Amino acid sequence: MKTSKNLILSLLAAALLFHDCEKASLDNFNNKAVNTDFLISKIFQNEKLFQEYIYNEHRKLIRNNFYYDDSIYYYILFEYDNEGILNKKNYSYDYFETFEHDESGRYIKLKSHNQDGEVKRTTEFIYNSTNQIEKGLITYSDFENTDTILYTYDSQGNVIKKQEGYMVMLEIEYDNKNNPRYNWDLPTDIVDTFRYEYLE
Repeated sequence: MKTSKNLILSLLAAALLFHDCEKASLDNFNNKAVNTDFLISKIFQNEKLFQEYIYNEHRKLIRNNFYYDDSIYYYILFEYDNEGILNKKNYSYDYFETFEHDESGRYIKLKSHNQDGEVKRTTEFIYNSTNQIEKGLITYSDFENTDTILYTYDSQGNVIKKQEGYMVMLEIEYDNKNNPRYNWDLPTDIVDTFRYEYLE
């Protein structure tokens, strides 16, 4: 009887200890989820390297490598102005994008250039009352058509849907890991469906 009582007490103590450890673990996890000091380093898909992120000494993203069969097949280079605000993205497929921003640092215009530097497409960003990008107005240099990009957000301010014209370009689901692009200050979207490694 005494043995049974001791066993029950031991099980209760273990359960309480587990609960406290689990709570502490979740607290640490949640703190990490909103900690902007964590930067994504690598993304793996099916246990193989899928993307790699490289930063400068100011913790700004300067290169994003895309892998296929352990080799880089595509990359994006990021350039910043003296204030540390992104103003150019160079793509390995011989085109680049330039960003314009207002006095408060918000991105207000994105221009897509061909390899000769000619602007082929311009997107003007419109913000809502909560300072989120509400939509993008697209004009083209080669034809008169225009398009509109609409953004839908969840209650946490994450983009969950991006629609361009009549086409839904992205529908996004998030887990509660640290958003890999949390502190990049870019008008871009993230799909959180891979395994990540973080830098601290």
